[in-house]
Parts: sequence; structure tokens; C-alpha cells
Amino acid sequence: MTLHESGPRGRLIAISLICVAVWQFGIGSPSQAAEVSETAKKAKAILEQRCYVCHGEAGSADGGINFMLDRSRLVKRKKVVPGKSSESPLFRQVKTGSMPKEAEPLSKDEIETLKSWIDSGADDFNPPTKSRPFISPQEVLGFIRDDLRKLEKEDAEKLMYYRYFTIADLYNAGLSDDELESYRVALAKLANSLSWKKRIVIPKPIDPAKTVMRINLSDYRWSPKTWSRILVDYPYGVKSTSPTMQFCYTATQTDVPMIRADWFVANAAVPPLYHELLELPNSVRELELLLRVDVAHNVESGEAARAAFNGSGVSSHNRLIERHDCDLTGGAYWKSYDFGDDKGRKNIFTWPLGSGGERGFEHDGGGLIFNFPNGLQAYLLVDDKGLRIDKGPISVVSDPRRPDKQVVNGLSCMSCHAEGLKRKSDEVRAAVLANPNAFSPTEITQVKKLYKTKEEFEKLLEKDSELFTKAVAATGGKASGDEPIVMLALRFEEEMDADLAAAEVGLTTAQLMKGLEKSAQLGRMLPNLKVPGGTVKRDVFVTAFPDMVEELMSGSFVAIVSNDRIEPGLTKTSVSPLKPAQGTAPNRNAAPGNTKEKVLAASDAPLTNPLRRRESHPWFELSNIRAGKTLRESMDLDYAYEGTWAGTIALVVITDGRHYRFVAQPDALKKRSGSLHCTEGTRAQPKSAPYAPSQLPSSSRLSFLTRPKPGSSSN
Repeated sequence: MTLHESGPRGRLIAISLICVAVWQFGIGSPSQAAEVSETAKKAKAILEQRCYVCHGEAGSADGGINFMLDRSRLVKRKKVVPGKSSESPLFRQVKTGSMPKEAEPLSKDEIETLKSWIDSGADDFNPPTKSRPFISPQEVLGFIRDDLRKLEKEDAEKLMYYRYFTIADLYNAGLSDDELESYRVALAKLANSLSWKKRIVIPKPIDPAKTVMRINLSDYRWSPKTWSRILVDYPYGVKSTSPTMQFCYTATQTDVPMIRADWFVANAAVPPLYHELLELPNSVRELELLLRVDVAHNVESGEAARAAFNGSGVSSHNRLIERHDCDLTGGAYWKSYDFGDDKGRKNIFTWPLGSGGERGFEHDGGGLIFNFPNGLQAYLLVDDKGLRIDKGPISVVSDPRRPDKQVVNGLSCMSCHAEGLKRKSDEVRAAVLANPNAFSPTEITQVKKLYKTKEEFEKLLEKDSELFTKAVAATGGKASGDEPIVMLALRFEEEMDADLAAAEVGLTTAQLMKGLEKSAQLGRMLPNLKVPGGTVKRDVFVTAFPDMVEELMSGSFVAIVSNDRIEPGLTKTSVSPLKPAQGTAPNRNAAPGNTKEKVLAASDAPLTNPLRRRESHPWFELSNIRAGKTLRESMDLDYAYEGTWAGTIALVVITDGRHYRFVAQPDALKKRSGSLHCTEGTRAQPKSAPYAPSQLPSSSRLSFLTRPKPGSSSN
């Protein structure tokens, strides 16, 4: 029998083949032909009318839910448990009336409809659609290459300023259209919240599915150096080995012209990137000089506006907020004064003037908010001395969304001020005026000047909030509910399932499973992903990422380890101020200079894996131990171990181009006949093992990070 048979039998074969093709490719398949049940339709209508506005519309992501109209995501994220309404968080919240927030509760009929829908199996309320085509890393780079080719015709000299963000990994992982839109909105808002430019510019999608977005660094007052600084922390850098893709790297003058939007949203909203991308000063005084705000004059003249109160929602004690005009940006400059307790000079109701002075309050820290020229807001946390800090102390302020409850600059502030300035009413003015015998005439006069009436203060709050709300709208978002940047950053920190892990490497889930089956090393690193419903921690995945790229991407891409980054703005042929010329003495007294992260290089030869430090750590320098040499032959042990240690010692073994990083506490290090004993591990899995320089291949090098000798010059 052949496919060319004629007659009834031939027609039957043809019809059968068509049916097989239709079934195989999902065209008109039974599942697609099935109609959506009436109960499911009614359930969707309720969710759309009562829930969608806060959970998906225009990128909104209140409570981290931005997939309200995607049944499969509701089930996968365990918000709906088919057949069990009592175990479904979505149903429990609407039944108790806790949702919708700030709106009328659902009616009994609406609640009963949702219950019936879930208990009957939570049938999909959306008509079946064609499955998404997988977007490969090669295709993503192809979009970028084609976009750069078009831009080259317009102005070739600007190509070096174009960079790209992608959400193709999230698209491939099956996130709903509303979820993807949340990431676009969050990216647009964050990028413009890291910009001193007056004009708001939204990243431009360049592909049909809107998974790749282009920016011009100049639109945000960024530069190629800014991008280099971002790449220092980026752990997912890969480079195509395909000759056809080299144009992307040549045109943009970087090996990594594209990064993932979800990583950027989670990391650029917190220090150190948040501070460094904005070039925020190190103190209140420096910031006020930058903004040209004379706080002392404004307080004395009464141009400042104050409000103080007992309950703030952020601080456990009384709090004072203070507003100043900021003519430089066309907005406002706000200061909060926070206190560790309510006693003595820390009681703002007893000591309403100051800060400091003979009759002024004494605060323990605070937060600063100011408008950019584009109307969005920037944030800075400071201690009692007015110096910039990354996190606020729990004894003063707290953030219930964070795992450690600490307020972290940038992200926590965005969470608190998603709708702009918090509406607060002053309580000090009335308290002082009600007790005229307790305060001097001078104090009363100054309190009346500084602590505005309720109407006056509300007008200022409304004015500043309106400026912020308009700016947020210009980014494509809305200033209401939970902050999408915060919700998506928290989601990024969650455990990863196999679908997401595969998508982040640029593979389908089936390809990942096959790779884990073939590679014993990867199977050992990521065993949970082979278990149905299994997950992996984000930091474990980051550790495994370079090996996954090498073993699973068939040589078409190579991973660029983030530790290979050089100092921002320096090329591999540039001379670093921290690295002495070839053959000179080690740069032992390299000074911190600015507070940005430094790349500490060796003196005798360039390292392929330079180390860097956080500004909060002591000033370290890097010494080298060449293969075959003992510790004493390579470095001054007395110098290395003298003084009081802080933080950890980082050790890196470089073998045949492969990078292994180890971390050891100082007391775990011992000198034993030229061997180095340390705590080895890939961050979360420590184990003890000795490493002797003589045991390393001749091409290898052991790099040892040491602290300078106490009292040594830093000039």
C-alpha cells in the first residue's frame, strides 16, 4: 500500500493522515474544540471585575499576584487547588472578606460561584490557544543583531550606547501575558528611577513577542562604564560562539550587550547597585549640597514643613517628617527623623525643635526622599551621624516583607511609597498649643512656623504625590497598591522549579531533563529538579549556571563568569590605578579612593579571575602564590595574619581556565608545611580540605586575599 492509492481506500488513508496531523499539531484538537463551561465563564467574569484591577491589569502585581486571569498559573502557583476550595488561598481570602482590598466584599452569589468552580475542578475559563513557540538564545541575539543593523543605518556612532534587557526566559517558562507585562512595567519604572534625566523613556521592545527591549544608555544619563559596573554583579553572562553574532559584540563594544530584566529588577533596586548607578553621596550633607537645599535656613525661617506623630507603620517609635522645596529638580526633598525609643531627647513631643542644640531632639537615623527631574523618587537611608547606610537597624525601622525584616535602601522605600508620600497628620502642633505653660514663647512661635496646620500639610502631600503619580503613569504603571518592582524582586528570590531553571539557561524543560540524565556532575548539583515538583535555591542555581551552559548548550555559547569582570570603565588592555606596572612591587597600600567596588589585581601578571570587595568590608589587597612555591616564599605571613580580622578570606583556585571559589573564616586558616588548609565549598556546601601550592598544575595559581597590616599607610 502506498500514499498514491486511489479509490475509497486511498481517500480513507488520506483522511486518516489528516486526522493524525490535526491531532498531533493541536489544530482543532478535542481539547481546543471543548467549550468553556458556564461556571468557568462566570468565575472568570467575577475575577475580572473584582480582582484583576489589582492583580494583572496594566502590570499591577499586588501581593505578588499578576496572573489572575490565567487559570494554569493560578493552579501552578497554588492560589487555586482544583477540587478543594477550602484549601485554595484565593477562595479563603474572598470568603473572609479580606479581598478585594478597600472595596466591597464579594456577594454571597459571587462567593458561591467561585466555590462551585473550584470544587468542580477549576476548569480553564480561557479558550485553548496555540502553544507559544520557544524563543532560543540564538533567536534573542538574532533580534538584537537585526535591530543593531537597522540602527547602524541611522547613526553608526551611537551603537556603542545601545543595550538590551530580555524576558525571553520568563516567556519560555510559561508566565502569563499579564505577568510579562508586569516585568516590562517594572523595568521601565526602575530604569527611570535610576535616572537623573528629566524625560522618562520606556525601553523599546524589538521582537514580535516583546521579550527583548532596547535602551540607549544616554537616555538615563548612563554610560558604557555604568553598564560595566552592572556586569560586575551579573551572574548570567553568556557569549555566542557563532561568527554571525559577533557583530552584536563589536557594535556595542561589550561581550554582554543584554541582561535579564528579572535579575536587573531584583538587584538594581538595592545597594550596592542602587547607590552606584545613581551615584548617591555618602552623607546627608553631601546630598543637600548636591540638591542645593539649605535645611538649616529653611528650618530657622519656617520655610520647612514638619509633621510628627506616634505611629508610622515603619518605625516602632515616634517619628518626624520634614519637607523642603527642591528647586534644582522641580520637586521636593523630604527627611524623616527616626528614634530608637521615646525617652528623653528622643521624645519628639517633649522636644519638638532641633535636631540637636540645647533644646532640640536627638534622633537615631532617618530616611531621605527626593524627586528626580522626571518626577520619580529616590531614597537614601542614613544613621544618626547622617552617613549613608544600606539597611536600617531593626531597633529603629523594619520591613515586614523582607526575610530579615530590615529596611533596605531603595527596595523597601519603594514598597512603602508605591503610591507616593504616605498620608500623615501632625500631632505635635496641637499638643504644644494645648500646653502653653510647658513651652517657652520662642518654642511655641517656632512650632507654629514649622508644624503646619492639617490643611497646609495635606496640600503639600497632595502636590508631591501628584507629581509622582504622573511620573509613574508615564512609565506605563500606576501608583497604587503594591509596588511591582518589590513584588517581582521578592519572586526572584523564591525557589526555582525545573521549567524556570531550564528557561533561564535557554533550554526547554525536556532538554534540561535529558542533560541532567547525561551529566553526573549536574545531576549531583541539581538533583531536586529531577523530582516532580522539585525546586532548587537561587544561589545553588547561580553556582551551577556556568557548568550548565558549558555542558548543555552544545558549544554554541560560553559562560562569562561575573568574577572575570574588570574595574568599571577599564578594558583588559587599560592600566588600572590599583594595579602597578609589570614587574613593580605589590600595590600593598592601594587606597580606597572612592567608595565603589574595586578590582584588586596582582602585580606580577594579569589575573584571569580578579577579585573585588564590597565597600562595607575592610580594605583588602591581593597577593599571589605561584604553583610550586610555599606560602612563605610567596608572601609575608606576619603581614598577612597580623591585626584584627573582619569578614572572610576569599580563596580562588584557577585551574586550566576553570574557576573555583572558596571562602574561609580566618581561624580556619593554618600554615602547615606549605599547605593551605581552609573551608572549601560552593557557598552553601562547606567541607574541609587542604590545598598545597605544589600540588597545583604549573599553569595554575592560588590567589590569597589578605588584609593590610594595621597602621600601614593608605595613601
